Amino acid sequence: MTETKRLILVLGMHRGGTSAATRGLAALGVALGGRLMPPHAINEKGFFEDLDIYELDEALLATLGETWHGFLPIPPERFLESAVQSMREKALVLLREKLASAPIFGIKDPRLPRLLPFWLAVAREAKADVSALIVSRHPQAVAASLQEVAGFQKEKSHLLWLQAMLAAEAGTRDMRRVVVDYDALLSDPATQLSRVATRLGLEADAAALAAYAAFLDPRLRHFHAGDAGVLPEAERLHGLLAVLARDGAVPQAAFDRLASWQATLLPSLSWMRFADTTITQLQVEQARLEADLSAARTRIAGLESSTSWRITAPLRALARALRGYRPPGKGGAAA
Repeated sequence: MTETKRLILVLGMHRGGTSAATRGLAALGVALGGRLMPPHAINEKGFFEDLDIYELDEALLATLGETWHGFLPIPPERFLESAVQSMREKALVLLREKLASAPIFGIKDPRLPRLLPFWLAVAREAKADVSALIVSRHPQAVAASLQEVAGFQKEKSHLLWLQAMLAAEAGTRDMRRVVVDYDALLSDPATQLSRVATRLGLEADAAALAAYAAFLDPRLRHFHAGDAGVLPEAERLHGLLAVLARDGAVPQAAFDRLASWQATLLPSLSWMRFADTTITQLQVEQARLEADLSAARTRIAGLESSTSWRITAPLRALARALRGYRPPGKGGAAA
């Protein structure tokens, strides 16, 4: 009998603590892939994100004409379009390769909540046993971080956070899952990682817990939650997820009410998407024009410092003088 391979999906918002949580899975023996995204100034300790998965997700979004920061949820039926079929076949081959490399494989990509129907369908075809680690960070802290690294207004970030977290919760109701609060993870990593191990059926030993606690550095948390300006619905959703992160119970209807509220926004979000796309296009054009202007100034500066420019300076002075000269009888001085 073929052994069923396990797949753990790490779900959360960009800048929402998924990297730190995914490193915790590695401490619990979950494989993450051999080609990980390298560390960056915005994530100094690493993303723990498989580049093969990342590249496929980016290509999938491009095929759908979407981005990771789109205002509108992607309708599930769009993943059935013929243009997506080749992407699904590639994803299936890729996922089978990853699952064959280890008994338990973890995928972390903040794009996953937007692409969850696609990956769940691929996982079913690969006959993987899927479970989820949902990471919740306060939307105000996420918004502050996104404003720093992406220039997003906080209102946009709150809507994106709400979309991602609602999709993560709704899409994982029928599977084994655990919700982790990012601040709690940083404050007490051993306890939180033990929770993850228990809820997901993983093994945790004292050495792994100690190594993970040493890895986490609360000083890397540059942004904290504020009290003002949070979208009330995002604040409410964060509160519900916080209950789950304490292993409490929340009626599904509470999440469904927030999803219904989100659905009422779709007409407005369509206009916001149009405005956001237009602004992005204008910014790209502005950057191109500024680059052209800078290149022209560089060429002019090079010309003005050249030997030929200096040698011909008297000729240019004479030309200017002649342009201002007016012969007698044609508006010049009388003889």
